[in-house]
Amino acid sequence: SLIVGDKESGVKETLARSRRWFTWSNWSAVQNPVAIANDVWAVDIRTVDNAGNLTAVIVYNWPAFFTTIVPFLSLLVAAAVAAVLLRRRYAYKAKG
Repeated sequence: SLIVGDKESGVKETLARSRRWFTWSNWSAVQNPVAIANDVWAVDIRTVDNAGNLTAVIVYNWPAFFTTIVPFLSLLVAAAVAAVLLRRRYAYKAKG
């Protein structure tokens, strides 16, 4: 969770959006403190105080990133390498 606050004028509104995979969710109003699910790897939070000041922060959940996104990207790279190697193998056989 993340706690937001403004001692001078008070928090007017807190909005958040999150990333589970590659795209951001829609912005939605959230309660203070902001709860973050374990499988979310990035949260973009915007808070506006009663004086109209905006504060924005992106919070990264690196363990979720490394257990969700990195294995997927590794698999994608392995598949691309395998495709290139197979293509070269068949091109070599066609010449011979």
